[in-house]
Amino acid sequence: MPSLDKKILGLIGGILTVLLVVVGLRYSAEVRKNRLLLAENQKTVASVEEEVQKLQKTLSETRERNIIDSKKISSQFEQCLKERSGVSTELEATKKLLENERNGVEVANVSASKLRDEVIRLERKNQEDVADVEKSLKKKVRNYEARILSLEAALEKAQKKLKNEAERYHYNLGVIYSQQKEFDSAVTEFRTVLGYNPKNAQAHYNLGIIYDDYFKDKKNASVHYHSFLDLGPKPEDAEAVREWLINLDK
Repeated sequence: MPSLDKKILGLIGGILTVLLVVVGLRYSAEVRKNRLLLAENQKTVASVEEEVQKLQKTLSETRERNIIDSKKISSQFEQCLKERSGVSTELEATKKLLENERNGVEVANVSASKLRDEVIRLERKNQEDVADVEKSLKKKVRNYEARILSLEAALEKAQKKLKNEAERYHYNLGVIYSQQKEFDSAVTEFRTVLGYNPKNAQAHYNLGIIYDDYFKDKKNASVHYHSFLDLGPKPEDAEAVREWLINLDK
């Protein structure tokens, strides 16, 4: 039967180990997932920033071209003034071309402004997402810690129950062996009881009687009688044991 108890305790320990491993694996998977999400957001921000840099470069080049074109148009306009005749149509076309270029610059400025706003929005969104991920992780960690504490409490309760059951089982078995006059086996069982609970007064009481009456072992009988008295038994039981101790000393 002690072997069965060890198997039961080993099985419970194995189940708890598996539960802890599963909890650890789920926790690790959630951490990896959140890290991947964070890395993906960082890649997205980096991509947007790269696009903004490209647009800024394109805008700068467009502005330079506009400056050059404006100078050319001014030169053409001055030439038109000098040559007045037959240049009205060309002048209108040049004005229209200049207006289109200006509109293009304005459109580019508006697009760049929108992109800047979008980058700011994405940065804020990324910060909020990171905060949400951190909050979620902290909550899951607290849940895992609470679960572990609950499992530890359940394990402690189960171990205590098993210990109490084992103590009661070996005590009853010791009583049965005593009734059958198998005193060697009875002593083994009562000593096993004391291994679970050294303050089991009845186990000390029975061992004292067996050593006293059947093995005539005064030394061990005295030890267990004294241990019984130290545990504060009922007055009538204590009085009887004290009388036995007096007889042992004679």
